[in-house]
Amino acid sequence: MKKLLLITAGVILAAIAVLLLYLQQVKKNPQQLLPTIAKHLEFELNGAHYTHSKKGRKRWELTAAKAQKEKGSDDITLFKIVVNLYADDGSKTVVTADKGVYNTKSGDITLLNRVRISNPDYTISTDELVYRDREEQVNINRPITIKYAQLTLKASRATMLIPAKTINFSGGVTAVIAPREKDSP
Repeated sequence: MKKLLLITAGVILAAIAVLLLYLQQVKKNPQQLLPTIAKHLEFELNGAHYTHSKKGRKRWELTAAKAQKEKGSDDITLFKIVVNLYADDGSKTVVTADKGVYNTKSGDITLLNRVRISNPDYTISTDELVYRDREEQVNINRPITIKYAQLTLKASRATMLIPAKTINFSGGVTAVIAPREKDSP
């Protein structure tokens, strides 16, 4: 009995030592924590909400009607998504979509079906948008419409380079400038 107790205590101590070593590695590289944990989870969550802060300031918050993840997958599927993005100047941009897939390993996000990006200055509509985290780039390979004041711009595709704050359109690009309505007396 005493021998069994010593073996059990030794196994528990070894498990604790391995866990402590793992946690030390995570402290050195905390970006690996979410992908490592997420890889071993399976869940379905209704009313998901996540807020992301950087340097003490709220950068964005995500709300989804439902979030799902299958065990062994790097993807979390989200349904009925609303994302509020907060700019340095205090302005807010709202992104909505029927469905989205977030890859916990790469940080890439794909939004699908009735994707809409809006703020006080413009509105962007499309059916698919892919954000590549490493490149800080948005790729839209479906028809896109942008409304900005009296300008409506349509294209087959677009690429947004986030750091450069540029957007490039291609394929059947058209722009229509609507005349301003005259003020009535």
